[in-house]
Amino acid sequence: MVQYASLYNDYVPYQLDRPYKDDKRSFLRRWDALNGMKWVPASNGEIPPDAVVAGRDGKQKLFVGRAEVMESVALGSVIPEEKACFVPWGGKNYERKHYEVLCSNGRFVPVESYNILVSGTPAGISEQGEPLYIGRAKYKGSLISGKIQRSYDTFYLPYKKKEVELKISDAEIFIKGSDEHRRSNRLQTLASSSRKFF
Repeated sequence: MVQYASLYNDYVPYQLDRPYKDDKRSFLRRWDALNGMKWVPASNGEIPPDAVVAGRDGKQKLFVGRAEVMESVALGSVIPEEKACFVPWGGKNYERKHYEVLCSNGRFVPVESYNILVSGTPAGISEQGEPLYIGRAKYKGSLISGKIQRSYDTFYLPYKKKEVELKISDAEIFIKGSDEHRRSNRLQTLASSSRKFF
């Protein structure tokens, strides 16, 4: 099982009041800023021009979206023709008319190792305060985006009326693009310049 950092001390009794919603939203905004992730608020099927295409369901394009559900901000798929974002949670597929759409450069990479898994960019947050990651997988002929939850070693996707669970190894994870490339280029430049001194 992969460990994660919670926003709360786990020894605090469950019945105590915890300011979940405000704390989680502020953590999410901080993660977005640190990782250069751009999420655009939208509703009723709206899709910004630079939205990230997640996949397809038949002839319909699916876009990476996120929405609030059961004290979490879950990742899922925006389907413009359905005028909603669909997010998986607790065995069900929830339809949300108000959502956010991802508009950041990046790529989907097969989860072939733990190193790839930890390269993912946090993009959602569970009800317990655990970071969630953007994933996608093929399911019944469609390519659908959803959420990766590392502590459960599971990828969840919304399909028809239910939440479908797959192994993380059957999914791809979204890795933020342009900043990552800039960072690796800087590291390569530093490495090559340091070689000159030896």
